[in-house]
Amino acid sequence: ALPIFERNLNHVWTAFEWGSGGSTIWFSQMFFHVISVESDAGWYEDVGKALDEADLRPTRHLSPVVDYTEDMPANEAYAAVIEEYPDWQFGLILIDGPERSRLACAHHALGHMLPGGLMVLDNAGSTPHLAAAALLDKTLGHRNSFIGPVYSEVPETQCIVETAIWHMV
Repeated sequence: ALPIFERNLNHVWTAFEWGSGGSTIWFSQMFFHVISVESDAGWYEDVGKALDEADLRPTRHLSPVVDYTEDMPANEAYAAVIEEYPDWQFGLILIDGPERSRLACAHHALGHMLPGGLMVLDNAGSTPHLAAAALLDKTLGHRNSFIGPVYSEVPETQCIVETAIWHMV
C-alpha cells in the first residue's frame, strides 16, 4: 500500500480517519492536518499520550459508540462526525474503527473527499465490511487491494487482512 500512498499523497491535504492509533501518528507526520474520530475512551486517552510524546497535534473527536452491534443511532452519530466539516475537504479518508459503523462511515465519506484523493477501508475483505467495500466499488470504481498478515491481540497469532484503497479521479 505504501507505493500508492507515496505516489498520490499531497502533504498539504487534510486527512480524516475513523479509528485512531498508529495511523493517527503516521498521518500527523505526513499531512498538513489530521482529524481523527475514536469510539473507545480508553484507547482515545492512550493515543493522546502517544501523540503528546511525539509532539503531534491532530484534531481529535471522542465519539463513543454505545452499542455498535445493535444501536444504529450510535453508529450514525459516530459516522456523522465528518458532517461537521465542509464537503470536498479531505485528501485522504480512512475508514476503520467499530465494525458495524463502517457502512455508515462510507456513506458519509463520499461527499467529503477531494478529487485526486484516497479512500482507504481497513479490513475490507472481512464479512462485516463487504457492504462498505461494495458501496465504494460502485461509487469510486477500481480498488487497489493489499492483502497480508498482521498480528492479532492473541500472542503469536497472525491474521490475513485486506486493506483497500480507491483513488478518486
